[in-house]
Amino acid sequence: MARKYIIIFLFFLISVNAYPEAGISFGVLGVGGSITNKSYNSYYFGRIPYLYYEMETGFGIAFSPLMYFMRINDTSDYYLTFANISLYYNFFKDWEGLVLGPVVSAHAINNSKRDFFEMRFGLQSSVRIIEPIKNQEFVVLELGYKHNEQQQGFYAYAGVNLLLVLIFIGNSKANT
Repeated sequence: MARKYIIIFLFFLISVNAYPEAGISFGVLGVGGSITNKSYNSYYFGRIPYLYYEMETGFGIAFSPLMYFMRINDTSDYYLTFANISLYYNFFKDWEGLVLGPVVSAHAINNSKRDFFEMRFGLQSSVRIIEPIKNQEFVVLELGYKHNEQQQGFYAYAGVNLLLVLIFIGNSKANT
């Protein structure tokens, strides 16, 4: 059974990377912060994996089956969300590898609360690297406003694709 899912995932990976406006990122990890009606929080975040499809008009949709947030000063305070979808518009659709524009995201199904639902509205920016692995996000920046039943406020985060960082480090060591 697991072999079937691996084959489906590999087929998806190959087919998604065959088109210039679609891509998959194996994971982006970073740091962020939020100012809510209760307090200021700084946290680690990650999204694993990140699938996106961007149309020629600049509108795009992205999905990540797993996102996590963990407080920097209290690692026992964390949560996972299992259904994460974003709609965005890319103002720089004609510039290959650059994304800048508004984003609306919905995050649902928290590890500790099944009926968790959070909306985020903001501005995202990312740099996509076309080689060595096609259409990988290298650097991600996002800032905006978030709202869920427990808190609301402003947030910002920045992250990098660790797989690409390791590839670039490996390539630079091989060339020296």
